[in-house]
Amino acid sequence: MKKQKESASGSPSYQDGSAIYCADSCDALCRAVEDEKISFKAFARGQYPGALLPVGVLNGLRSVGFWNAVKNQDWGLDWHRNEGIEISYIRRP
Repeated sequence: MKKQKESASGSPSYQDGSAIYCADSCDALCRAVEDEKISFKAFARGQYPGALLPVGVLNGLRSVGFWNAVKNQDWGLDWHRNEGIEISYIRRP
Protein backbone atom coordinates (compact mmCIF):
# COMPACT_ATOMS: atom_id res chain seq x y z
CA MET A 1 0.00 0.00 0.00
CA LYS A 2 1.27 3.42 -0.86
CA LYS A 3 0.89 6.27 1.58
CA GLN A 4 0.54 9.85 0.41
CA LYS A 5 3.62 12.01 0.81
CA GLU A 6 3.67 14.39 3.73
CA SER A 7 2.80 17.98 3.04
CA ALA A 8 5.46 20.66 3.14
CA SER A 9 4.39 21.48 6.69
CA GLY A 10 4.85 17.84 7.80
CA SER A 11 2.55 15.72 9.93
CA PRO A 12 -0.08 17.45 12.05
CA SER A 13 0.90 17.97 15.66
CA TYR A 14 -1.12 18.98 18.71
CA GLN A 15 -0.09 20.55 21.98
CA ASP A 16 -1.54 19.84 25.42
CA GLY A 17 0.29 21.97 27.94
CA SER A 18 3.96 21.10 27.51
CA ALA A 19 3.25 17.78 25.71
CA ILE A 20 3.24 17.64 21.91
CA TYR A 21 1.48 14.79 20.09
CA CYS A 22 1.85 13.88 16.42
CA ALA A 23 -0.69 12.16 14.19
CA ASP A 24 -0.33 8.41 13.69
CA SER A 25 1.92 7.18 10.83
CA CYS A 26 -0.43 4.25 9.95
CA ASP A 27 2.58 1.98 9.31
CA ALA A 28 1.10 -1.06 11.11
CA LEU A 29 -2.16 -0.65 9.19
CA CYS A 30 -0.31 -0.42 5.86
CA ARG A 31 1.70 -3.58 6.64
CA ALA A 32 -1.53 -5.44 7.49
CA VAL A 33 -3.01 -4.42 4.13
CA GLU A 34 0.15 -5.44 2.25
CA ASP A 35 0.13 -8.82 4.06
CA GLU A 36 -3.58 -9.22 3.12
CA LYS A 37 -4.62 -9.49 6.76
CA ILE A 38 -7.32 -6.83 6.34
CA SER A 39 -9.26 -5.22 3.51
CA PHE A 40 -8.89 -1.45 3.26
CA LYS A 41 -10.34 1.36 1.14
CA ALA A 42 -9.83 5.05 1.76
CA PHE A 43 -9.46 8.51 0.29
CA ALA A 44 -6.80 10.63 1.96
CA ARG A 45 -4.36 13.50 1.88
CA GLY A 46 -1.23 14.30 3.82
CA GLN A 47 0.54 11.37 5.50
CA TYR A 48 -2.48 9.05 5.45
CA PRO A 49 -2.83 5.96 3.22
CA GLY A 50 -5.45 5.81 0.50
CA ALA A 51 -6.36 7.20 -2.91
CA LEU A 52 -5.48 10.87 -3.21
CA LEU A 53 -8.28 13.33 -2.44
CA PRO A 54 -8.12 15.99 -5.18
CA VAL A 55 -7.32 19.58 -4.21
CA GLY A 56 -10.53 21.48 -3.52
CA VAL A 57 -12.57 18.34 -2.73
CA LEU A 58 -13.73 18.07 0.90
CA ASN A 59 -11.21 20.63 2.11
CA GLY A 60 -10.25 20.06 5.73
CA LEU A 61 -10.82 16.30 5.52
CA ARG A 62 -7.60 14.29 5.90
CA SER A 63 -8.90 10.72 5.57
CA VAL A 64 -12.14 8.83 5.12
CA GLY A 65 -12.49 5.12 4.57
CA PHE A 66 -12.81 1.74 6.22
CA TRP A 67 -10.87 -1.37 7.06
CA ASN A 68 -12.22 -4.81 7.81
CA ALA A 69 -10.39 -7.36 9.94
CA VAL A 70 -12.22 -10.66 9.46
CA LYS A 71 -10.11 -12.52 12.02
CA ASN A 72 -8.28 -11.69 15.24
CA GLN A 73 -5.60 -9.05 14.79
CA ASP A 74 -2.08 -10.42 15.05
CA TRP A 75 -0.50 -7.45 13.35
CA GLY A 76 -0.53 -5.14 16.36
CA LEU A 77 -2.30 -1.85 15.94
CA ASP A 78 -0.66 -0.03 18.81
CA TRP A 79 -2.22 2.73 20.90
CA HIS A 80 -2.50 5.84 18.77
CA ARG A 81 -4.13 9.26 18.57
CA ASN A 82 -6.62 10.34 15.97
CA GLU A 83 -6.97 13.90 14.79
CA GLY A 84 -10.68 13.55 14.23
CA ILE A 85 -13.58 11.21 14.71
CA GLU A 86 -13.15 7.45 14.43
CA ILE A 87 -16.21 5.23 14.38
CA SER A 88 -15.78 1.54 15.10
CA TYR A 89 -18.19 -1.34 14.70
CA ILE A 90 -17.49 -4.75 16.15
CA ARG A 91 -19.65 -7.67 15.10
CA ARG A 92 -19.47 -10.89 17.02
CA PRO A 93 -21.10 -14.09 15.68
